[in-house]
Amino acid sequence: MKILQIMPQYPWPTIDGGKVGLANIALQYVAQGHEVHLICYHDAPVEPLSIHGLHVHIIDHAPRNTPWRIAHSLLRRRALYMFKHDTAELTAVVDQIITREHIDVIHADHTCMAPIAREASLKHGIPWGFRLHNVEWMIWDRYAEKFPVWHPSRWYLSLQAARIRREESQLLADADVVFAITPVDRDRALEMAPHANIVIAPAGVDPTQWSHEGLLNDLLEDLREALLEDRFVVVMASTYRWVHNVDALQWFVDKVWPLVRAGVPDAEFHVIGSDPPAWLFVEGGQGIVVRGFVDDLAGAYANANVSVAPLFVGSGMRLKIIEAMAAGLPVVATTISAEGIELFESDGLFRYDEPEQMAEGIMELLRDRPASRELGVCAQQAVAAKYTWAASVGVMLRAFVTLKSGAE
Repeated sequence: MKILQIMPQYPWPTIDGGKVGLANIALQYVAQGHEVHLICYHDAPVEPLSIHGLHVHIIDHAPRNTPWRIAHSLLRRRALYMFKHDTAELTAVVDQIITREHIDVIHADHTCMAPIAREASLKHGIPWGFRLHNVEWMIWDRYAEKFPVWHPSRWYLSLQAARIRREESQLLADADVVFAITPVDRDRALEMAPHANIVIAPAGVDPTQWSHEGLLNDLLEDLREALLEDRFVVVMASTYRWVHNVDALQWFVDKVWPLVRAGVPDAEFHVIGSDPPAWLFVEGGQGIVVRGFVDDLAGAYANANVSVAPLFVGSGMRLKIIEAMAAGLPVVATTISAEGIELFESDGLFRYDEPEQMAEGIMELLRDRPASRELGVCAQQAVAAKYTWAASVGVMLRAFVTLKSGAE
């Protein structure tokens, strides 16, 4: 089967959860025997990929929220999030590839790329679907609620959320298939478009990238325990270009970390990810270690006791939670951050929304090494059983095969 995949960004290098998801879907389509023509935006030259079955077409465009675009959005009925991804060049390339390569199905990633797939489907008469990485309007709406009712940002964000919801609802209704990441997002999508064809295809991991089997695994675990014998390391891995991740980090540093340090004075908090905020570097003396971007995230997790994910804004699934658990770490998260992940405390995933509760949960995991290690093993097993890219893409392929057969 020939698949046209349309993305809002070039996903390599895979330095954040969004890019990890985009890249792994494309690569799994290829791994499972299909030909993929991938079209995406990027604003810098890149080396072409040489992967058999994957053909990448890059459009020079940067869909950022610039001041001009924000001002322009006040004069338009469409949401900023939607129209900033529209370009005539992308539409033209889509048409060319469909005609030249005889594409069988169109897969769009994210709501913002779905209008392009819908237009191409109507023009060329081939099935289309899109991956609902997030219920997008909810992210804007939740962010708006962070501001006082009188604040201009709240008014603007609420307006944009309403516009996104209107268009997102229509896209859900029009698509031949929609791939929701979680049951929570599926239910939200059905509230917006009751007759939509929604299929759950969770985010995932490649378990082989995060764990080792047999004797090697035992040796690595022993080494890890030796390295951590006198250390108490909490880690947060993210990308800090997204304002909501910065807000989450600030909340944790201000409200949770001082409580942890009071109870476990030797505890260290390792902040991993690109573009850490400048204010973080002045928090010296609090056991905070700013590591920035690391090439080997699995290695960083191997030198930690607990991972945290304290987001209060979002939708979809937080891939960094799944990855940390696949690497053998128990995770402490807020309810919103862990939303849609059907794993629980017995699997090594703990949910707390109050600073005191979160701090107490972290301290308990730091102090009880045997229990923490056992929960890490449970976390690995639970993720491997439930959340893999191979299984997720298999679900999407079955849906597309059915659509293609019905269209013939």
